Amino acid sequence: RPAVAVRHGQAATDAFEEIQAELLPRMARLQSGPTTLQRRPDLRMPDYFAGVDFHRTKGGWDGHPHQGFIHGEIIHKRYVARNYPGDIFAQRRQVLGELPDGEYRRIFEMGTSAGHFTQAIAETFPEAEISGCDVSAIMLEQAQRTANERGWAWRLLQVPAEETGLPGGGFDLVCSFTLMHELPARAILGIFREAFRLLRPGGQ
Repeated sequence: RPAVAVRHGQAATDAFEEIQAELLPRMARLQSGPTTLQRRPDLRMPDYFAGVDFHRTKGGWDGHPHQGFIHGEIIHKRYVARNYPGDIFAQRRQVLGELPDGEYRRIFEMGTSAGHFTQAIAETFPEAEISGCDVSAIMLEQAQRTANERGWAWRLLQVPAEETGLPGGGFDLVCSFTLMHELPARAILGIFREAFRLLRPGGQ
């Protein structure tokens, strides 16, 4: 088990490649649906992202063309969730349950990744219009598949959370989950500035 904990990224990639012929057609079908993904092929990746092996994942989030599925489904749902002492996904719902009472009709998530927290948002606020961003289109593709499989209409953007380019003052809730520990201080400051810019007056 300790060896797998150190090499879980490579082990999960090897597992995916063994069964990818079976998975790829289904994954392709789930790219179509109500959730949109706005890619930015010209996006200059932030220095805190490019070449970083997040969570011992060789090559980082863009290190494999299907890293979103590998990390989101195989590592998190098949490995971490089964070995974590408790319900790792319940943490996401618990955080949302601590929000003050109010109407959260338009929600923006910073650092959507494979869409685990986004799914908790959709389950907690089923009537909300949900948007999210990440710099990795590969991870956002997995979030898109997750949403399309459930018939949810998310708006996903490949932009850095600290510079979304969206109009200000349009969201009732701006949130993230386990994003800040991946970032340098200057990016965290930029994300908080952007979060407050995106919020409507009185938003959370």
